[in-house]
Amino acid sequence: MNDRSQSKAGSDAESQEPWFTADFRMSTPSQLRAALVERNQRRRQQDKFEFFRRAFDFVTDNEIIGDYLEFGCHRARTFRMAINEAMFHQIAEMRFYAFDSFCGMPPNPDGGAVLDRWSTGNLSTSEAEFRSLVAHPALFQSRVKTIAGYYSDSLNKNTREELMRDNVRASIVCVDCDLYESATPVFMFLNDFLQDGTVIYLDDFFAGYKGNPLRGVAGAFREFTDQCSEWRFAEYLLIGAFGKSFICYRR
Repeated sequence: MNDRSQSKAGSDAESQEPWFTADFRMSTPSQLRAALVERNQRRRQQDKFEFFRRAFDFVTDNEIIGDYLEFGCHRARTFRMAINEAMFHQIAEMRFYAFDSFCGMPPNPDGGAVLDRWSTGNLSTSEAEFRSLVAHPALFQSRVKTIAGYYSDSLNKNTREELMRDNVRASIVCVDCDLYESATPVFMFLNDFLQDGTVIYLDDFFAGYKGNPLRGVAGAFREFTDQCSEWRFAEYLLIGAFGKSFICYRR
């Protein structure tokens, strides 16, 4: 096959198969890696946005009135998605709670079993940076509250009582804290703020530990559901390659 025929074949494949990369033979490994990262980030964020669109449709149509709680707020992307959908659905009463260390990942006692990017101090967005990312006049910023610190410290009795005095009830929850050790106190803390219809999105359900559902965030959630006497959890939507969501209801 000559160069002209090869070019036509590549063009035909690209027009018939939109996922086909016509110039992949000319790309270096580093160029392919950069293109893969860009493609994955774009598609993963689109998957997450689609989840928030559906979840907010669900809570709106089912009249599940409550607040948005996010555990793990690096880069504030999912946090902004939630605010955007609340604005679009005109949920004027919703408040937005951001729980994060704001100094990156905590020390991980089981570091060899998880992903390299989950090393101590990685995935860090400071509280000031987070505030700047949601500091837009239209983004309900007066209703955004940050709770800083590692969850073993910040999700304490005082925080629980403060939120209960404010009548916080979870409408949608995003848990993006990656590690079993981080997720365990999150689920125990959430128990008092759940209601019928709360949507819980676990961003890293199948991430790390080679997707083992008995370890990591999935393992922590399983332990919580096994021990929980008040709530059950129905499987809801899958999000991308790693995420999974559930709908809460009373036993």
